[in-house]
Amino acid sequence: MEGTAALVALTALVALAGLAGCTREVAGQGANPNAGTATPPGGRVLVTLTAHTVDGRPPSQQSLDQARDIVRRRLAGLGAQPAQVVVAGTSIVITASTGQVDAVKAAGTTGQLRLHPVVQAYPLPAGTYPAGTYLGATPEQSRLLTALDCAKAQPTASAAGEMIATCDPGRTVKYLLDPSILDGTSIRDDEPTSDQQYASGWQILLSFTGQGQAVWAQYTAAHIGKQVAFVLDDRVISVPLIQAAITGSTQISGTFTEQSARDLANILKYGALPLLLVAASVVTVN
Repeated sequence: MEGTAALVALTALVALAGLAGCTREVAGQGANPNAGTATPPGGRVLVTLTAHTVDGRPPSQQSLDQARDIVRRRLAGLGAQPAQVVVAGTSIVITASTGQVDAVKAAGTTGQLRLHPVVQAYPLPAGTYPAGTYLGATPEQSRLLTALDCAKAQPTASAAGEMIATCDPGRTVKYLLDPSILDGTSIRDDEPTSDQQYASGWQILLSFTGQGQAVWAQYTAAHIGKQVAFVLDDRVISVPLIQAAITGSTQISGTFTEQSARDLANILKYGALPLLLVAASVVTVN
């Protein structure tokens, strides 16, 4: 299986509509930094994305400017050309046509991809585990799992090197994951592809950098028969089983549509945002 991904996908689901839906929306009013700009066809909305850091400190101007530039490139890759993307205080404010709101929220997804070894999976409902007890978990691991409410979990951006507890996209399984072995900075290229031979639907084909590929090949060779989780913004998107050492391209497979595969590939192509952006308001401008 040299040159291809020797993985069996056990659980996977990605839909950008779902990812965008995980952000919080509160209707409200705000300053209009775009006064005087041309109105895109079909009406105009102002989407305000509030920026947050992992450690809770105020975001720096440099990180805000970087986030603005990445959002611009992602929107261009999605074919959405808003009138303006600007930094306003600690927010990113985007002017877009009313038909581009979903694309704007997708472009604001943090997009931090990490590959984590799976320690254990715990199917829900949570009532299966009385008083926060999880079979095989240490007290600290049990604390992480007990604190996790899959019904309310929001996309986050944990620090590298952390063990995390997270949910599958259907919010039916809690996963305990070891610190990541690779992240999105190790991706050299990615593209959506359709598996015509086996009719398994749309996939994301990843190529790693030289160093990233060496780490991945060594890890997969040493962990045949184990699961690894592909995690986007601290939420599992795929949990394949390693069947052999992988020395070439790697596929993320699952229940992708063509559009969701293209949207995810576009997010990964331009790298992760340095900040967590939360949809604070979507205001229609008359």
